[in-house]
Amino acid sequence: MEPRWAKETCRELLCCNRCHFRSPGAQVSSPNEEQAAVNFLDGSCLEKVSEPVPISPVQKKRNGWSFVQLLDQRLLCPHLFSWTSLVDAVQARTACTCWHRLSAEQRWLELCVLNGGVVRQQRLKLWRQLTAVEALEAGWCRKLGVQSSEDAFNALLQQPLSQSKISEIERDVHRTYPTHERFCGEEGAVGRRELSQVLQAVVVAEPNVGYCQGMNFVAATLLIHADSIQEAFWLLLALLEGYHFRYVFAPGVPLVPLRVSQFSGLVQRNLPHLWRHLREDGHSLEIFAHQCVLTLFSYSLGPDLLAHVYDVFFLLGWKAVFRIGVSLLATLEDQLLNMDLEDISHYLHQCKRHLKLGSGPVAIRTLLRFEVSSSSLEELESAFQLERFKVLLASVPGDGEQDGGEPFEPLPAGLDRNSSESCFMVDANSLRSANTPPRGGTVLGPASSRGLDPAKAAVVVPYHELRLVKEELREFDEQTQLDVREFRHRIAEAERELSGLLRSTAEFRKEVDDAEAKWHKHQDYKKVLMDAVQAALDSTKSSEPMEHAPHELLTDCFEKLHRLQNDMLEEDRKRKAFDCAQTAFSK
Repeated sequence: MEPRWAKETCRELLCCNRCHFRSPGAQVSSPNEEQAAVNFLDGSCLEKVSEPVPISPVQKKRNGWSFVQLLDQRLLCPHLFSWTSLVDAVQARTACTCWHRLSAEQRWLELCVLNGGVVRQQRLKLWRQLTAVEALEAGWCRKLGVQSSEDAFNALLQQPLSQSKISEIERDVHRTYPTHERFCGEEGAVGRRELSQVLQAVVVAEPNVGYCQGMNFVAATLLIHADSIQEAFWLLLALLEGYHFRYVFAPGVPLVPLRVSQFSGLVQRNLPHLWRHLREDGHSLEIFAHQCVLTLFSYSLGPDLLAHVYDVFFLLGWKAVFRIGVSLLATLEDQLLNMDLEDISHYLHQCKRHLKLGSGPVAIRTLLRFEVSSSSLEELESAFQLERFKVLLASVPGDGEQDGGEPFEPLPAGLDRNSSESCFMVDANSLRSANTPPRGGTVLGPASSRGLDPAKAAVVVPYHELRLVKEELREFDEQTQLDVREFRHRIAEAERELSGLLRSTAEFRKEVDDAEAKWHKHQDYKKVLMDAVQAALDSTKSSEPMEHAPHELLTDCFEKLHRLQNDMLEEDRKRKAFDCAQTAFSK
């Protein structure tokens, strides 16, 4: 539940701050800037909010320490503007120079959107701002030679459309939100007709895209919250062009496999236990991911919560789809881990009944619990491109194979063979896509270009070029295998040499140990001999001359001492030689 104190505090701070700066010589918010905030609340574009007039050094010295400078910035962000509405944030950023600067540095407007702070009355204005729909409308008005976006929509609606395409659209219109008051029963006849008109106008405007199942749910959600058939049409057209949904809904859904692969990779990284459980049961996330991508969560969330989801999607682009999709699985993880394959499929298909997410702002915070970086999406995109390249190499026929008359294996979406079957046609938009929205994840940022030129998206890959690459890879693999065998042989030789050295070292160590034991024994023997000599000397009377000493005993002792000394020197030399050899071996 949202704390009321946050909204009340923001309004009180805004009021106090405006009153403070209305003192003589202290105003830092220009009249046209305040009017811009009022205009936004009345429907004008957010870009009309101008830079505040800065405070001069003289004014700062005259007024002393301002109220805004005394306000702790940590109170404003994220604790305050995470709980207030976008209207309050827009008004606050025009209060003074300090708040205007803080609103840009701390992303007040973006925080309000990401925390569910968009009120219904301002949602359409925000969507138009984020999608840069005004430039799109102006371009179509010039193309059709009309004055207003409403005239452009009516002109598109009046153009002929095949009956088969109309029938396909009408069939899906009756399946779209059948229980919603806008489309159910006799009261929903107007809503169904408007939904059909929106889809027909989009098909006329984008004949290369046409109609695709899933587009009806996206258009219906826009129609529910835009409250205008024209606004729903232009927003859907902006979604096709500015968010690369053109390649999601195009024939063959070329971009869907890439997005599904990225979604699966993010689930594997963020929910490893659930990923392993699904893989062990043989369940694929493709069906659930297809529903998330093609319908923008219409199968999983109700229309009221989808309004906040679309707020975030228009702000963040595809990152929002992945963050919300992974968070949905995380919310259901405990239940899914206790289910088998059949139960998992049924549970995910009916997950709208099982999700307990609370109110809009609380739910959207839960659905954005995981972060998705641009680098991770680019890494997963590169892995997908590598897999597609492997498919091309495996599918390229050999010389003369294409004349054999046997049909080729079907290729994944985005890959095809030309009519003469001499090369592959690769849709570049099936291998890469922009992950950032038109305004780069900001509310007031400049609008960027709307993606690749479809006429330049096809890449021709001749068979003979792939055969050359395949031959080079084969030669590289053969050379690599030869190198591996050579290195394995060298490693085996080194291991045998090392084993021999270890055996020699062990034998040498034993000899040294024996020599040390012998040396200690000789030391003891030498001491015994020295004691014997000393005893012989002591036994001779001091009055007797030295020549009367036991000559034979002394000679024998000295000879033994000489031999013992030589043996000890030899053992010491061997021990030093072993130490030098051991040091060299260690190096």
